[in-house]
Amino acid sequence: MRRVAVLRLDENNQVRVVECPQNIKYCSGKAPGDTIPLLVAMYMVYNGVAVLQDVEGKVLSFEEFLKRVNKRNIWIVFSVYLDLVKRGRTVVPGSVDNELVLEGYKTKIYVFEENSLVKPEHIIEIVERASRQDYRVIVAIVDMYGDVTYYEVSKIVFQPIMRRDRVW
Repeated sequence: MRRVAVLRLDENNQVRVVECPQNIKYCSGKAPGDTIPLLVAMYMVYNGVAVLQDVEGKVLSFEEFLKRVNKRNIWIVFSVYLDLVKRGRTVVPGSVDNELVLEGYKTKIYVFEENSLVKPEHIIEIVERASRQDYRVIVAIVDMYGDVTYYEVSKIVFQPIMRRDRVW
C-alpha cells in the first residue's frame, strides 16, 4: 500500500503537516505542525500524494479544499504552478498572491487571468521591482480553458535621438 502525507487545514487557512513519509519530497524534512505553502499543498492533494483534513479531522476533497481556502485567483495561479511543475521546473510561491518564483533561474512569474484589467503602471512596477532584485520577469496569462501562455517582459529605455541640434 502506498503511503501518503497527511496535512491539516487550520482555521487560518494555513496547511500544516500531520504526517509525512520520507519518500514524499514536497514535505520531507517537515515536522508535524510545520506549515506548507498553500500551492504546494494543493499540488500534493491534487496528485494524490497527500490527504487534507480540516480541524476536526474530516478528509477534504480537492474541491472542498478550494472552497475552504476561497482565495482570489488561487485556481489561476495553481494552473500555472501545475503547468510549470509538469515541465520539470521547481516553483515556489512568491511574496504576493499572483507571483511564482522559478528556483535556479532568477525568474519571477506573474499570473494574470485573460481579460483581466491590468494597468500599464502595474506592469512597470513589477518589472522595476524584479529588475532591482536581478530577476527576469515572465507574465503568465491563463485563458478560460486553463491554457497558459508565457510572455517575457523587460524594460527598455530609449535614448533621445539628436539630429541637427534637435531632440526627436
